[in-house]
Amino acid sequence: MMNRNDLNVWFSDVMFNSKESPVLMNSQDLDDITVIIPSYNRQEFILRQFAYWSTSSATVIVLDGSLKPISEQCIEILSAFPRLNYLHAPISFPERLRLASQLISTDYTIMLGDDEFHLFEGLYSALSSLRKENKNNANIVGCIGQSLRFNFDIEMNSINIGEGYPHTNLKVLGNKIEDRLNFAMNNYTPATSYGLLTSLCWQETWGAVESWSCPYAIELQQAFKTYICGKFISVNEVYWMRSLELDPVNIKNDTDRNLSFRDWWTKKKYKNEKNRFIQLLAEYVVKKEGSSMKVARLKINKAVQIYILSSTPSNLRLFLSYLKSKILNFIPVKFNRGSNHDPYHFCSMQEYIVRINIQPTPKNKIFISELTKLQELIREFYRRY
Repeated sequence: MMNRNDLNVWFSDVMFNSKESPVLMNSQDLDDITVIIPSYNRQEFILRQFAYWSTSSATVIVLDGSLKPISEQCIEILSAFPRLNYLHAPISFPERLRLASQLISTDYTIMLGDDEFHLFEGLYSALSSLRKENKNNANIVGCIGQSLRFNFDIEMNSINIGEGYPHTNLKVLGNKIEDRLNFAMNNYTPATSYGLLTSLCWQETWGAVESWSCPYAIELQQAFKTYICGKFISVNEVYWMRSLELDPVNIKNDTDRNLSFRDWWTKKKYKNEKNRFIQLLAEYVVKKEGSSMKVARLKINKAVQIYILSSTPSNLRLFLSYLKSKILNFIPVKFNRGSNHDPYHFCSMQEYIVRINIQPTPKNKIFISELTKLQELIREFYRRY
């Protein structure tokens, strides 16, 4: 890990160089997007985010919940970049998001993990798709791009890449709230959390989440409210680079990551939280469609049951998972591509680029250029880290 002096020097160098760098293709069109990045005790990665976003025209708001802020030197460096905003806010996660929602001035907003990245060209594609669809009053409030997982192999000095969430052809287009909720919760795939949303939708969803004992309840509250708010689509371009570099953050007296949503929902201990969860979502349904509270509560309960039933592994799926783990035990170690998290589904950046560049296209060239520049940034970061 860098000491503070080394960190300041690295950040000063990279931000100075960013002023001399050309803006990436189409990134000038991101000036209608605000990127919200909550963080806690990962200040090196906060600075890495600022280094990355310094070459785009998006507005970035980092909300740092750490006890102490980043150095005065780094804050001074950031003062030369008016679009890059750092707020030291040692308050809870939901409180930081509520604070962020008050600072948004663009038409579109997106969430980002402090160790992850959104690729500019893919993000621009999602923005363009939202604008195009809503010219006809389509009531589409969000769009997700495709995602990739990545880790950094220090020994190989390379990013390793694996498949992300299955967002291909994802569309939630029901005209009725109930239809959208039931469709989205059946074999639920996380999409809305890091989807590009209209700012009003972001403020009413992420900007209004509550603190729950179960972290997955926070995610689902945001997802439910997004699908209550309106329709949701996807684009084929990759924009979400999901990092596996760090373990999840655990904050004392915060949510319990070992508590599943199913247990939280069914255990008497959390009955009051569950009732409040239903009440808040039902009130939002009433606000959006004018139904009675009784009908709205029934809709929320039904969608939650669909989520629980479809996310509970069947005996067959449990057996296939067990069989897969046994088979993988016999695969030679040489197939390990360098990731400790899921080595059998990862490949090096070089291999990945060769694979996607079999039929070169202008879009592929831009995509490869962004991945290459991202790898260069991460390499330099770890060289100093």
